[in-house]
Amino acid sequence: QKARDAAAARGTSIHAYAEQLVAGEEVEAPEEWVGHIESCARVLDDWQIQPVVVERPVASRTWWYSGTPDVIGDV
Repeated sequence: QKARDAAAARGTSIHAYAEQLVAGEEVEAPEEWVGHIESCARVLDDWQIQPVVVERPVASRTWWYSGTPDVIGDV
């Protein structure tokens, strides 16, 4: 359970840094997480993603889905 909790905390932190990237903010992450953050930055840059909605709940009664995507953007 400790390992699970540590992984959840790490994921939450990395996710927060990724949100900063999407918002166009400068990110200073701990060295052990830099690879994850750089990967996110590469995807945003390579695909030229322009964020439209960030962390907003979405749902469809027609298609029966719901969730909170990290980012919805124009490519």
